[in-house]
Amino acid sequence: MRLTYAFVTCTEVAEHLRRPAETFARLDALLAPGGILGVLTSTLEDDAAFPGWWYRRDPTHIAFYRPETLAWIARARGWALERPSRDAALFTKAP
Repeated sequence: MRLTYAFVTCTEVAEHLRRPAETFARLDALLAPGGILGVLTSTLEDDAAFPGWWYRRDPTHIAFYRPETLAWIARARGWALERPSRDAALFTKAP
């Protein structure tokens, strides 16, 4: 029997992922139907701001997310997406 969870968090981790698609698939497998994945990562709202964006200066940050990217991830996994704040995303797995 595989354990699944009602709530999984990914706080200040997503920007460090070398293979985000693989990790999001693994997180999906951990979620129970109707479960929520909470992701906290700084999002880039304006491409023109990228050169001066403090978040990109950390050499361990290798993946960056825009609101459109988060929406794409939700669609690709069949999740609903809610953005309670600029840098927080709540993905809900279908029941």
